[in-house]
Amino acid sequence: MKKMILLILLVPLSVSAIAGNLFVGNNVTISSPVHDNLYITGGTVTINAPVWGDVVVAGGNVFFNDSVMHDILVAGGNVTIAGIVKEDVRFAGGSLNITGRVAGDVLFTGGKLWIGKNAVVKNLISSGGQVHINGTVTGSVTALAGNVEMNGSVGDSIYCKAASILINGGIKGHSALSADMLMFGPHALFYGDVRYWSNKARPNFSGILINARAVEDPSLKFFPEKWYYLGAASLLGVAWYLASAFVMILLLQFLFSKTMRRAAGTLADQPVLAFKYGLLFIVLVPIISLVSMITFAGIIPALFLLAIFMLVSLAALYITAVAGANYIRLRFPGDWSNAKLVMTAFVLWIGLRLLTMVPYAGIVFILLLSAAAFGSILYHLPGWRRFRRRKVEVEG
Repeated sequence: MKKMILLILLVPLSVSAIAGNLFVGNNVTISSPVHDNLYITGGTVTINAPVWGDVVVAGGNVFFNDSVMHDILVAGGNVTIAGIVKEDVRFAGGSLNITGRVAGDVLFTGGKLWIGKNAVVKNLISSGGQVHINGTVTGSVTALAGNVEMNGSVGDSIYCKAASILINGGIKGHSALSADMLMFGPHALFYGDVRYWSNKARPNFSGILINARAVEDPSLKFFPEKWYYLGAASLLGVAWYLASAFVMILLLQFLFSKTMRRAAGTLADQPVLAFKYGLLFIVLVPIISLVSMITFAGIIPALFLLAIFMLVSLAALYITAVAGANYIRLRFPGDWSNAKLVMTAFVLWIGLRLLTMVPYAGIVFILLLSAAAFGSILYHLPGWRRFRRRKVEVEG
């Protein structure tokens, strides 16, 4: 329960991002000590200096090569923690590789978690495809995953449900293990009582129980394909996904508050024009890029333009939600704090995300809203302002 409370606190923690050091770029490297909270969004993020605060990162590849004195909240494709983390690590993404030390809890949801041979963490809560524990967990382990392999040591209890579980290390506390296939390696040792359930075959506990006993417990029974297992395993994933979305919305509003405010004015005064600009962007940019590449007219600029288009497309729901929140603030003036504005955008994002699940009509509606949001933002970019001025001069 304590760990779930920590998980729920992810969103309020993210609100603190209004203050601190903010870095944005394709490649971000931190080479000097940071004596405050650190907020980064980028393609590749490398931290080579100590951070004396929290670190919040959204990136493709993230490397922590030095110490972080407080919490890490990271959403990324591939993340490596080789330094020391004094408090908790909260991760959502593709893979997390820990080779350093984490003095607090590790909360993981993603594709693959790897705890290296020399790594040490306190407590582990994991929801993901693959979990490999080759180092030391000084506290407890809670894992809901596809495959779990434990070759290290666990200082307290372990609760694990997975399609396959391999225990090949020492567990000091009580164990509750439930799997389609439960297996033990030559180095498996249980120092506490074991409750287990295995679908395929009854495991052999001979020689691996140290002053402990093993009891088959039917209450642990589950089948990986059943909805209730998938729901339980995805619970942490949903929470992390929402927390990551909240951070993205927070960064967009923080970085582009003036642009979003102007875009809201355009949506209110000239919605049709905004939609036209957005539709031109969505249709013409990929066509121009592809034609340029095919004709060799400008491959490098075309690739760059196409990359920007893909990045904007991936962030379409976030951009639309933030622009929509600023539009609502304009239409309903009052006491709008930054926190209220971000929370409004977050609620809009959830609504938009649910709309994407509606076949055909939902996607079309999202496309229309995104086009209007893109167009209202493009309307205020310098290049488009020059284009509008030239158009007015020609018409005049």
